Amino acid sequence: MQRLDGWEDNLKKYIEQHENRNFKFGANDCVAFVIGAYLVITGIDLQKKLKEENFLLDHKDKKGAYKKVTEYADGTVFGSANKLAKKMKIKKIHSAFAKHGDIVGKYNNKKEEMLGVMSDDGTATYLHKDGIVHLDRTEIKVAWEV
Repeated sequence: MQRLDGWEDNLKKYIEQHENRNFKFGANDCVAFVIGAYLVITGIDLQKKLKEENFLLDHKDKKGAYKKVTEYADGTVFGSANKLAKKMKIKKIHSAFAKHGDIVGKYNNKKEEMLGVMSDDGTATYLHKDGIVHLDRTEIKVAWEV
């Protein structure tokens, strides 16, 4: 995937803008966070692609979010990400090969799937209900090459 000139600074600013934002399903959750990160890295609006498929991020709570991913794919966040990635020709890669700017996924302490972005080559950044979380790359379970 072609990255924009200056994408590194764009991504850094994007992450900084989310440091103190409150988590809100459908507006500022991990899916919305990754869609925004992808936009500042590539200039491609994944939200527009999802709208074309009648997949709107209009859920208001966790139950609504899981209903959405069940309708879109196999009932998982990672399954929905895989489906969209295939449509957009975004290559799934082994988590060990994830690098700065790639989209990544992990399980939280409740075994729920979360999406994030590599904020540098060793750190994955996720939007969590408690705000931005920066974790070592060893936490990554799945990755897509941007």
